[in-house]
Amino acid sequence: MVSDELPDTTFTVTVDNQSVIHLTFFKISEKAAEHKSQAEAIQAIVHKLLQKNPRQRYDTVVDARAIRHTMFLAMDAQVIYLNLMKQPQIKRLAFVATGRFLKIMTSVFTQFTGKAASVKWFEEIDQALAWLHQKA
Repeated sequence: MVSDELPDTTFTVTVDNQSVIHLTFFKISEKAAEHKSQAEAIQAIVHKLLQKNPRQRYDTVVDARAIRHTMFLAMDAQVIYLNLMKQPQIKRLAFVATGRFLKIMTSVFTQFTGKAASVKWFEEIDQALAWLHQKA
């Protein structure tokens, strides 16, 4: 399933045939004011997906490899992403990125989700998908 109509081309949300949500970022704006609108658009798509099958639980891979230079994410956007990570329908989270800042930010976020044991960091998408496709 491909996400419905995207507000721009900064991300995609898809689901594979093994119930893994794929959130792929292509860029994050340098303007803090745009962070919240991007996060809200992602939140709306994911919530719509979760509501279609409320009993289904999903693993999730967040592919942020294209984001290399972002050193700041607006607080409003952080809260939205944190709330998405806390959703009970989200089982395991695999983050894929290469930047040190993103790794640190992900580590901090996961401490607030109550799912720290279910979150892993990867530098390669194949490794992340292999971990998610293992039976939990």
